[in-house]
Amino acid sequence: GTSLITVENLTTYHDEPVCQNAIVYLGGFHNTIRTDLLKRIYAANPDKGYFHKGDIDVYGFVILENLKRKTGIPFLPLEMDLDTLKEFEACHLIKPLNASDRKMLHIPQLSPYQEILTYMEQHDCKAEQESRQALRLLHKK
Repeated sequence: GTSLITVENLTTYHDEPVCQNAIVYLGGFHNTIRTDLLKRIYAANPDKGYFHKGDIDVYGFVILENLKRKTGIPFLPLEMDLDTLKEFEACHLIKPLNASDRKMLHIPQLSPYQEILTYMEQHDCKAEQESRQALRLLHKK
């Protein structure tokens, strides 16, 4: 395929269309078996695209950073951007931040995502990407 996508949630895994991508379900934080698998795939295919699709919340970004650090693979976030969060917001599929979220918003590890984290803080919102298909169906209405 052309790229590898890791996904945080099982529903997201099942929602991904069959295409030219390999998809690996992580179930949140990856374990050593998945780490080793990803390292082997990357060693044999360093020229492919590597992406991660997780929740648009503090812990989704922590999982992404943990994945990058432990595998050494330059994963890029996929559909974990401000436009995607705003789509969830427009469909009323967001949740308010909790105290734990607010504590984590400004940790140095998450500085690459400060724009979206600032928006989340200002708008008191986060999105769990349990089903992008549901979001697409709501947009059609």
